[in-house]
Amino acid sequence: MNKRIFVRRSVGGNQLRCISRQALMTWIALALLSQIAISRNPVSLPNYRPEKKVSGVIRSWGSNHMKTMMKYWEEGFRKYQPDVWFEDKLKGTASAQFGLHLNVADLALSGRQIFPYEYYGIYRRSQLYTIEIAVATGSYNVLSKSTAIGVFVNKNNPISKLTLKQLDGIYGDQRNGGWQVMDWNTDVARTDKENIRTWGQLGLTGEWANKRINVYGPPGLYPGGVSFFQTE
Repeated sequence: MNKRIFVRRSVGGNQLRCISRQALMTWIALALLSQIAISRNPVSLPNYRPEKKVSGVIRSWGSNHMKTMMKYWEEGFRKYQPDVWFEDKLKGTASAQFGLHLNVADLALSGRQIFPYEYYGIYRRSQLYTIEIAVATGSYNVLSKSTAIGVFVNKNNPISKLTLKQLDGIYGDQRNGGWQVMDWNTDVARTDKENIRTWGQLGLTGEWANKRINVYGPPGLYPGGVSFFQTE
């Protein structure tokens, strides 16, 4: 699950509520350029020169795991625009979209993609769509950062591998479609015949053939791990 920034955008092209659309978009551009600069394959970056000085506040809500990265971006931006300041309320990814929803944030920092109900809720309340920008990958082997989802079976189980389709059969149920952002997709519909409830349905024989598959999981996978697992 990649780190993301969501920005409120007006359907009719009106300006954002913060200092100015230009200043906010400039900040995002600088943030993305900084990601390129620290990547494994750095490239030459253009020399940035602000067209004009701006002032005011940029408000952000969302992922506390992005706090350090956010501070670096803010410090870099203020070198060019010293009269801009930031108000960060980073309580977790779950609060990110509500900041946009309630019109108290200009940026939503998220450790996952936006959920359909969040996307629709922001639009219905404010007639504004969000712009989604991926800014970083998962944390790989750093504890307490982006969730890395894995599925394991007991070491005594003879199964050697599971496909995503099989996992869907194990954890899922029959359905007439599924949400893809704001669209209902019937291509992912399936019947109860594709449900997988025993190890025999996965090809195991002998004493394993009729054994029921017992699924387990932590009470919460954050940020948004459960919903991410369900949509995949």
